[in-house]
Amino acid sequence: MDNNINIAPKEDTIPYEEYGFLKYVDINLWSSFYYQIFELLSITQKTDSILEVGKGTGVLGAVIKGLGFSYESMDINPNLQPDHIGSVDKMPFGDKSYDIIGCFEVIEHLPYDKFTDALFELFRVANKAVIISLPNAKRMIPFYVWVPKILRKKILIPFPFYNPDNHPTDPAHHWEINREAHHFRQIKDTMQEISNRYAFSFEREYRIWENPYHHLFVFYKK
Repeated sequence: MDNNINIAPKEDTIPYEEYGFLKYVDINLWSSFYYQIFELLSITQKTDSILEVGKGTGVLGAVIKGLGFSYESMDINPNLQPDHIGSVDKMPFGDKSYDIIGCFEVIEHLPYDKFTDALFELFRVANKAVIISLPNAKRMIPFYVWVPKILRKKILIPFPFYNPDNHPTDPAHHWEINREAHHFRQIKDTMQEISNRYAFSFEREYRIWENPYHHLFVFYKK
């Protein structure tokens, strides 16, 4: 495949130095890596191919390859040295090129009017499953309920009187769930509609308890 296809404008990339492990990764993001890897590998056979859209720090790929699974990356930023260079809204692959695709905290870096284009591409290129993570600006308070031998449960409770539109966002994000009229139901319905066109079923969605800012969506081929 041509690694020079669809290189995005420089202003759409995050500087390479921003992905340094000690600077970029904290305990919350580390928790997100666990759930991303769990979702990818829980449905993957050793013979399946995995594509990560948005290489970022490279942590996820290092773990997956270290465990012996087939993994490739695609990123808009050539400085990250991905296996393929391209944008999620116009991926340089044929239909069903990869069995499993993970796209974590990537699509919000594009203007919202490219959201559906990115979804069409992810489901077009995937053969078995698509797992997506998006930022959710609605603040949640994590509670851990533990009654020995009776109950152990993690709970997220909405933060009262909090309006995301009144608080600053990540300057690299064009949009986020529950911010500026991009309501959760709207986002979810759009994802379900497009996934159904490619015969994918919506399996589950959840916010990561240790890092509620990240909201995971899981789709399997019907």
